[in-house]
Amino acid sequence: MINFGAEYGNDRDYFYFLTYDEIEEMMAKFKVKKLDHVGTDGIVHMMRDSINFLDENEFNKWLDYHFKTCRNTSIIGYSLHNLYVCKKK
Repeated sequence: MINFGAEYGNDRDYFYFLTYDEIEEMMAKFKVKKLDHVGTDGIVHMMRDSINFLDENEFNKWLDYHFKTCRNTSIIGYSLHNLYVCKKK
């Protein structure tokens, strides 16, 4: 998947892999102004078994960490999903 981008399972399971830099390069080809580029889920997939058991205080600390790091380009690749926000020029 890393070499070719696509991974096919069946009609429901289709994934396409792009790095942060590949997304930036692809979007630079369009007449758009980047407003934001974030990792929407961060590292939560690595802690999914425990995230639901956090109390409110712990969960708020987790959210604070996520919001502070979701734009960090050195770790954005840990996120399984990215959100690229832009507007037409």
